[in-house]
Amino acid sequence: MSSVLYIASDRELPITPLKKAAKVITFKSEKPPEGCIPLDQIIDLSDVMENLSEDEVEQFDTYEDAAGIVIRDLSVDEKEIGKQFKNKFIYELSASWGDFYLNEMLKNKFPSNFKANRKCICKLFEFIKENAGIGRGMELYKCWIGEEGQDRNKQLDMEIDLKSFVLGDSFELEDRQYIVFKV
Repeated sequence: MSSVLYIASDRELPITPLKKAAKVITFKSEKPPEGCIPLDQIIDLSDVMENLSEDEVEQFDTYEDAAGIVIRDLSVDEKEIGKQFKNKFIYELSASWGDFYLNEMLKNKFPSNFKANRKCICKLFEFIKENAGIGRGMELYKCWIGEEGQDRNKQLDMEIDLKSFVLGDSFELEDRQYIVFKV
């Protein structure tokens, strides 16, 4: 199973434009984590790479360069998530080449991933600040796919004021957690 994040606003939000997905993503400066073997050392990828057009290969310098957020409309079968929110405009939120958590282990063992995740979180906060409007906020909810209609864990409810919030080295959204972001 996978978890999913939803974001809600009192006004319509800009949707991330769809682009043709690259078949191959490469990173110039990234090396596999210790103990991992690059795929091209296991199998011969030369035929695959030679037959790709330029628009099928996307290249970044680092994971952080590729990191960002994606906002998309809900599909028809995701409408039951509405019970979790006060605001009526609800969207699915995801990270692009990163995630929405930080911790010491990630920082120490996988610093490139830590930086990519940090960028995703910062991009989320920027998005909220740019699109919520002064004195308004947005809501966020995380749950497992298929569990959108279950009651949230009210003990995890929180409010984050982005005017004063300082992102440290530890941040995580919990399952069935509801957060109101104020700006």
